[in-house]
Amino acid sequence: MSNSLSPLFQPITLGPLSLKNRIVMAPMTRTFSPGGVPNDLVVAYYALRAENEVGLIITEGTTVGHKAANGYPRVPAIHGEASLAGWKKVVDAVHAKGGKIAPQLWHVGSVRKEGVEPDPSVPGHSPSGLFMPGKPNGITMTQQDIDEVVEAFAQAAADAKDIGFDAVEVHGAHGYLIDQFFWEGTNVRDDSYGGDLVARTKFAVEIVRAIRARVGEDFPIIFRFSQWKQQDYDARLVETPEELKAFLTPLVDAGVDIFHCSTRRYWEKEFENSATDSELNLAGWTKKLTGKPVITVGSVGLNTSFVGAEHGMAMSAQAGIEANSITQLAERLDKDEFELVAVGRALIQDPEWVIIQAPSFEANPALHGTRQANFTVVSFTKKMILIGGTAYTGEMKKGIFGVLNFVLPHDKNVLSMHCSANEGEAGDVSLFFGLSGTGKTTLSADAKRKLIGDDEHGWDQGSVFNFEGGCYAKVINLSQEQEPEIFAAIKKGAILENVKMNDNGVVDFADTSITQNTRVSYPIHHIENIQEPSIGKNPKNIFFLTADAFGVLPPISKLTPNQAAYHFISGYTAKVAGTEAGIKEPTPSFSACFGAPFMPLHPTKYAEMLSKKMKEAGVNVWLINTGWSGGQYGVGRRMPLKYTRAMIAAVLNGDLGSYRYEDYHIHSVFGVAQPRICPGVPTELLSPRATWNNDEAYYETAFKLSNAFRHNFTQFEEIASEDIRRGGPQRYAH
Repeated sequence: MSNSLSPLFQPITLGPLSLKNRIVMAPMTRTFSPGGVPNDLVVAYYALRAENEVGLIITEGTTVGHKAANGYPRVPAIHGEASLAGWKKVVDAVHAKGGKIAPQLWHVGSVRKEGVEPDPSVPGHSPSGLFMPGKPNGITMTQQDIDEVVEAFAQAAADAKDIGFDAVEVHGAHGYLIDQFFWEGTNVRDDSYGGDLVARTKFAVEIVRAIRARVGEDFPIIFRFSQWKQQDYDARLVETPEELKAFLTPLVDAGVDIFHCSTRRYWEKEFENSATDSELNLAGWTKKLTGKPVITVGSVGLNTSFVGAEHGMAMSAQAGIEANSITQLAERLDKDEFELVAVGRALIQDPEWVIIQAPSFEANPALHGTRQANFTVVSFTKKMILIGGTAYTGEMKKGIFGVLNFVLPHDKNVLSMHCSANEGEAGDVSLFFGLSGTGKTTLSADAKRKLIGDDEHGWDQGSVFNFEGGCYAKVINLSQEQEPEIFAAIKKGAILENVKMNDNGVVDFADTSITQNTRVSYPIHHIENIQEPSIGKNPKNIFFLTADAFGVLPPISKLTPNQAAYHFISGYTAKVAGTEAGIKEPTPSFSACFGAPFMPLHPTKYAEMLSKKMKEAGVNVWLINTGWSGGQYGVGRRMPLKYTRAMIAAVLNGDLGSYRYEDYHIHSVFGVAQPRICPGVPTELLSPRATWNNDEAYYETAFKLSNAFRHNFTQFEEIASEDIRRGGPQRYAH
């Protein structure tokens, strides 16, 4: 077996379509186009694949202009002014990178369920109202319905050509609408669109002919078909080469230029009992029978199956995946069994960085130079992260965050931030910085504001954007009344940790027998009110959250730019008993930039960028103490969540305006401006000293904390500017 992959990288010309290599991108369905409109993130996604030398990009399924074409939220459309404008940006970006691109024209048929956008009341449309044999869904299409869908495909193709696409692909595979007409299990019509195999091709033939009439003879039409269906992986359209020829011939006559032959595993021979050419796969047979160029696809570049045993993935099939390397594919390509090779899942991933996690491998510190047996090693040279000795999946997330928190500020002039963000109805953006347990996730999940993101953001020129896509929240004493958004987000797809369930699978959020550090992680779209895409304008307000277990910081105070920089570099909260092993009393905890483990650059770098951006954007910065009042932990009580929400609401509503002496009191130790009144909050809670009712004990504790601030900041004094140093506590303990 040759090790040469050169056949994959040979140029090829197929009629008017000239490609730099034989690699085709055939991506899976994506849901990153809110309202059906491809946005800048979609543009960047396809541009990156073109930049990395993919010969031909075939897009995700794009819904044609029929009321029942769509089956999933947030998939792109290829009709309507906004969607076409979005695709025009994609096409231009791909061409700018030297790539070629074709849209995959899509109608899901009976896969659609009522309740799906754009019109939730529209049922699925299909040849016989069947999702699969014996399982009805939706309605049976009338002749008028058929004519409308044919026209929708033709118009989509014409629009695609007009905005610069290099070809179109008609998706006639995998159990979607066109394939439902092909399959006898879902097409039981007794008119001219039903009957034998050739008769069942009539619908597809009409679509291809209509497209050809609109785009002309010199515009490539690709047709994708498959034996298997998502409803039945074992289904087959044809059993013999003779039947396959009968099926393909009408499509060739209608005007198909290239066939995209979808199989589950490209190396499997299509017809076991064929007397000749028995080793050919579906693509090989299609080329032999039609003379047309073909694309092969099926587990290319994978080392494991994307389906399990429940779909017929036997151990023998897995062994086949492991045995059939990419070099065998190149050899078959070199033999002209097929012209092009489509890669799906292996190309969906961003190839720039690789993470390898080996939970069972423990390092030998003496041999490997690590501090202990578990480790995370990041190589910027190899663009690789190695993780070993730990099954904690958060290490993967933290590793990538660490990379981005270096690359974004250092190479892109983008401030990376460990914070959450949301946006109000007026477009006003707020950022929430805070360490674990301070309420960052809770306070940013606000039913009246759209969540941009929970944990990781960048601040570019004029915008804030999320780069995590998930949420991670504490669930100790979680209730629907107190935190409805997070409570509702705990559904299929969420992961709970350190919690106890009863025999009925109901979680007891008050049970802390494992640890008080009970958590949940979930995709951001589990929050109903999210910003799509996850981008907002420059922030108007920034909140630094701290759970001060010493009970001496005001529940809300306004910071000057210098104070903001100082507190940002400090990143203060407090640990209390039960949160971490060995903690028995309140202990100051400082994490620079509210995320020191993720911040590889010096903290002053991030602080200076933050200060600059705050001044340019005119941002107000607030210090919110979600911790204790009336005494330290064990004596006082935790600030009620309803009052913290009221303080933040007062800021967002403009009830707490610019600093004036009449409205604010300057804290005698920390120098921050604490409001004298705040709507919805008892006035006595606004002064932490007053809640103690013991001035001597209060100031003793306040000075203790201020000295902890100063001691922590000594590590930054030589680099921090004088202005930033002046942002610290104003009085020293005697």
